[in-house]
Amino acid sequence: MKHEARIMNKEKGQAPTPIEGQALLKGINFLKRMRLLLRSSMKKKSGEYHPQLVSGQVMLLTVMMLTGVILSTTSLVALITLYQIRQTGDVTASNQAIFAADAGIECALYKKIKEKKSDATINEECTGLVFDNKAQVKVVAEPSTIKSAGKSRRSSRAFEVSF
Repeated sequence: MKHEARIMNKEKGQAPTPIEGQALLKGINFLKRMRLLLRSSMKKKSGEYHPQLVSGQVMLLTVMMLTGVILSTTSLVALITLYQIRQTGDVTASNQAIFAADAGIECALYKKIKEKKSDATINEECTGLVFDNKAQVKVVAEPSTIKSAGKSRRSSRAFEVSF
C-alpha cells in the first residue's frame, strides 16, 4: 500500500512530503485494522467469510455517522434560531417597558404641575395606568424627584426626574 500511495502522488507530478506520507500510512493502517476486525466478526462458525455482510456493516456505520452529523447540525441551527427569536422578543418588551416608564413620568409631571396634586395622589393615580400591551408602571413621586419604572414581560426600564 505504501508503494501505491507514492505512485499516486507521482502521477500528480509532485513528490509526497514526509507529513503526507505519515498521514497516509496511518489512514491505511487504520483501514486495514477495521477490515480485519470486520472480517473476524463476519465469519460464521463454519469459518466462511461473507464480504456482503462486511459491506453492509460499513454502509450501516456510514449512514449512522452521517445521521449524527445531520442531527447535530440541525440542533445547532435550531438553537441559534431560538436565541434570535428570543432576542427579538426581548427588544420588543424593552421598548414597551421604556414607553411605560415614560408614560408614568409624563402622568406624574402633568398631575404635579398642571393639577397641583399631592405626591401620594400622584403615586396612586399614575401607578394604576393600564396599557394595551400588558406593560406595567410604578411611579414614586417625592417633593423634589419623580421615579417611574416600566415593566413588560422580562424587561424593566426606569426614569427619574429631579427638579
